[in-house]
Parts: sequence; structure tokens; C-alpha cells
Amino acid sequence: MKKLQFLRGLMVLVAVMLSITASAYDFMVGGLCYNSNGDGKTVTVTYENSSSPRYTSLSGNVKIPSSVTYSGKTYSVTSIGSYAFSGCSGLTSVTIGNSVTTIGDYAFYNCSSLTGVTIGNSVTSIGSWAFDYCIGLTSVTIPNSVTFIGSSAFRDCSGLTSVTIGNSVTEIGSSAFSGCSGLTSVTIPNSVTEIGSSAFFMCTSLTSVTIGNSVTYIGYDVFYGCSSLTSVTIPNSVTEIGKSAFRSCSGLTSVTIPNSVTTIGEYAFYNCSSLTSITNLAFNPQPIYPHTFDYVPFSACKLLVPKQSVSLYNDAPYWKNFGTISGIINGDVNVDGNVNTGDVSALYIAILSGRTDALYDLNGDGQVNTGDVSALYRIIVGSE
Repeated sequence: MKKLQFLRGLMVLVAVMLSITASAYDFMVGGLCYNSNGDGKTVTVTYENSSSPRYTSLSGNVKIPSSVTYSGKTYSVTSIGSYAFSGCSGLTSVTIGNSVTTIGDYAFYNCSSLTGVTIGNSVTSIGSWAFDYCIGLTSVTIPNSVTFIGSSAFRDCSGLTSVTIGNSVTEIGSSAFSGCSGLTSVTIPNSVTEIGSSAFFMCTSLTSVTIGNSVTYIGYDVFYGCSSLTSVTIPNSVTEIGKSAFRSCSGLTSVTIPNSVTTIGEYAFYNCSSLTSITNLAFNPQPIYPHTFDYVPFSACKLLVPKQSVSLYNDAPYWKNFGTISGIINGDVNVDGNVNTGDVSALYIAILSGRTDALYDLNGDGQVNTGDVSALYRIIVGSE
């Protein structure tokens, strides 16, 4: 009896496996496979068979159309399914039609020869690991339609040198660009509220980062190991700098911390061995974990703080270890130790960026606007 049940179970399993292989896709047009979404109107691009490689002969340039016609009926192509082109080593470029709204998980995973991708302007989400390990990919423009970049979406794209992130993205998933060792600069738009953990982990060529003024939390390990990064200004929307956020950024020479930051995580600036200047705009020194600034050269690193807070920092645990703690001169907007026309440019940038730090509120009205420009001119004239 048990043997009979086992044989029946085995037969069912074989039948299921055969059905999966046979129904890997509903139809093929122009060398691409499609599955119906069940509404009779839309389809998803899928893979050729249920075992790797997904497409046995696909190579060169591929265009995913906005619509496809099969057996006299036209369907809108609305998504690229999970694993659809995974492992297609001959694929060199992809153009995604404007009807596609989602790119599934692992959709182009390990397409090692993929050098270019054009993402249609209807795509709203890029799935996790979607372009992971596409080592030939050199540049990516993420359109304004995209609101979410999934975890590890572009992880280990070592050839990626530039990325443009559209201004509708609200979340950059964890490890999204981790290991993109060729990436040199990144601008995180004002729409982004969350940068996931390890998002730019070990981006060793990254020299410039602009963080949008809606980000509230810089997650742990976000810029860990970005050894070429030299300076960073954290926007005043940020309330917390996560654990190891800038750990081992050995090229970092200066950092500005706004007065909105109340928490600085353990190891946040660990081994930032080239730091020579930290500007902390918080009136009250933040509590510091024991290892936050380990291997920072305290004796050579200058700490600039609000004038009225110098004594507080001199008495605060760990902050007091800095060799030089100085008050910021009124009007020294770019914190270079002088008040001159260079500060006017810095103030305009602060206004356009929506900064609200007291450093920029030169007329003391609680706002940062063109009124502060007039106040700055008066300070400059008075100092000359």
C-alpha cells in the first residue's frame, strides 16, 4: 500500500514537472516568450524554458515592444517577469517599451555582456536583483516614472560609471548599488526619503555624493568602504546616521552634520583616517558610541560647532577628544574661516536646497531665504 502511494506521488510529481516545462510560456512572438496576465488584454515577458539558460539563443540587441499580436489579438506588454532574461550572456542591449510598468526580480540577473539599457517611461518599479551582476553595464538612466529601486537591483555592476536617478524615486533598496566599483558620482533626488542599508557599499570610485533634502535616515553601511569619497554634506532632513554609514571612507576629509541629526550610530565614521574637518551644527552635542570616531586623527581634525556651544562640546564625551573645537563665525556660511563673497554663493545654494540650519539664518527670523542674503552683505561690509 505504501509502495503504491509512493509510486502515485512520484507520478504526480513527474506530471507537475512536465506541465511546468510545457507551460513555461503561453506563446512566442519575435523570439520573445509571453504569459497572459489573465485579463485577456495584457501579457508579461517571460523565459523560454524552466531551466537555465532561460533563452538558449538570444543575443545582441533586444527590444521589448509596447504591444504584441498573437493569433489575431493584440496585447499590451505591461511587465518583465522574474528571471525573464536571467543568465543571457549574449544579450548586449535592451530597450524596454513604454507600456511596461514593472521589471521583475532577477529579470536581467548576470547578463554579463549587457552594456546598455533603455528603461521606458512607464516603469514604476525595478525589482530586487533585476540587474545584479551585469558587469558590462556602463550607464543607467532611471526615468521619472520609477518610484522604487529594489534591493540589490544593480549590485556588483562593476562597469557602471554613471547613474541618473529619476526625481520620483522614494526608496533606494538595500544594497541597490553595492559593489558598483566604477561609479564615480551619484545625486540622490529630493524625492528619496529612505536610503537602504549598504546601498552604496564598497563603491570604491565614488568621489561625489549629493543627498536630497527629504532623506530622513542614512541606513547602516550605506557608504561603507567608499574610499574615494572626499566630502559629504548631510541634509537637514536627516535625523539619524546609521551604524557604519561612512565606515572606512578613508578619503573623506570633511563632513557637515546638520542640527536635525540626533543620533549618530556606532562606527558611523570609523576609520575615516583622512578627516581634517567636521562641522556639527547641533547646539547640543549628540550622544556618541565608543567606536563612532575610532581611527579618526583627533589631533589633526578640526571640529566646528555653533559659537554658543563650544563649551558644551569641550565637556561632552568623545567630542572633547578633538584637538581643536572652534565656534563658527557669524556669516561664515561655507565654514572656511572667512566671511566674504564666497559665502554669498554658499548661501544661495543653501536657500535653493531648502536648508533651515541656524548657520544660514543670518537675520534670526527662523527662516532661510533672500532676507538672509541681505543680512550677509551687511556682515561682509561690516567686517571689511
